[in-house]
Amino acid sequence: MADDLDLIRCTLNAPPPTARATVQARRRLLDAIEQPERRRRSWWRPMVGATALAGVAAAAVAVAALQNPTAAPGPSASASAAAAVQPRQILLAAANRAAAEPTGRYWHVQWINVVGPYRVGSPPDEYNLVSRGLQDFWITTDPASKSWIGGADLGFQPRPGEDEQRWRAAGSPTEWVVSTDTTSGTTRYSTAPSKVKFSSTETREQYLTGYGGLTAAEIAELPSDPAALRAFAVAQIALRNGFPPGSWESDSQLFNAMTELLLDAPATPDVRTAAFTVLADLPGIRVTGEATDGQGRPGVRIELSRTRAGITEYQRLLIDPQSHLILAMDYSAGLGESAPNGQPSGSPIKERHRVILRAEWTDAEPAPPTVP
Repeated sequence: MADDLDLIRCTLNAPPPTARATVQARRRLLDAIEQPERRRRSWWRPMVGATALAGVAAAAVAVAALQNPTAAPGPSASASAAAAVQPRQILLAAANRAAAEPTGRYWHVQWINVVGPYRVGSPPDEYNLVSRGLQDFWITTDPASKSWIGGADLGFQPRPGEDEQRWRAAGSPTEWVVSTDTTSGTTRYSTAPSKVKFSSTETREQYLTGYGGLTAAEIAELPSDPAALRAFAVAQIALRNGFPPGSWESDSQLFNAMTELLLDAPATPDVRTAAFTVLADLPGIRVTGEATDGQGRPGVRIELSRTRAGITEYQRLLIDPQSHLILAMDYSAGLGESAPNGQPSGSPIKERHRVILRAEWTDAEPAPPTVP
């Protein structure tokens, strides 16, 4: 694998968009967000203490500095053939690993969400913040047992890079009061984290809610044959959201559905294996290089993307090439063509990056999460 990844590493230089092009693209993107029909359904659970982002451009996106884009340039022309093959190899290896996983009393999944940007300050001394939140789920499939949920707000911080420099120049404030459309007219951002919350729940949570929702028992009964699982998901996408099979929108939502099935839902090893296989067979999926997640863990970045009308959309998974575990996931709609580091070349409208700390079956006793 290391030899193959060496083929991917390269550096491409692309000029930034003009100011006029940025303004025009931003206007098109904002117009798209306001369109009421066929809005992309969010596959992300809301962060503790934060409002879920809605619309095409309001879904999850990787925070560029957290993903260390300088270590993950796009593939060169000479590496294109190798990169075209690698996604299937990596995902099928992950499928093989999932097939060997033992089950347990709980499906335990824990992640950090990074969301932004939040604009603060006064012109010309403005800069952007991101919020961070920890979520922790212990999901049982035993009707006689309780599931547990925990989490904490981890506070706001400046986006790394230029925004962090401007924040330091402003005196490194730890609180911000900004105007909002709420009743009070303002809201407060703080760098201070909240206390960790952890409690049991008897609620029978539903999964794949974009398609009407499935209980844990129904998740366990999903087909373990990849073709049958894909057919089920594609049919639900067409029924619920109107996207025909084979369209980019259908494939994009299929990517989301399989990822949610792998991480959010208490799926059996056979169903998880099928979900990885469905991802491996998605047309247009590709490797864009190496990257690190928000915890500094290295992995291989797999992407499904398109650029249309000056707007780049992409969905990504970061996979450890050794353990074949999913390290991070994100979705983005940004301005401009994809830049050499894989990010949209223009400024982000919204961004979200999820770092997966745990995703495993376990027999351990549920315990409050520890703030990383």
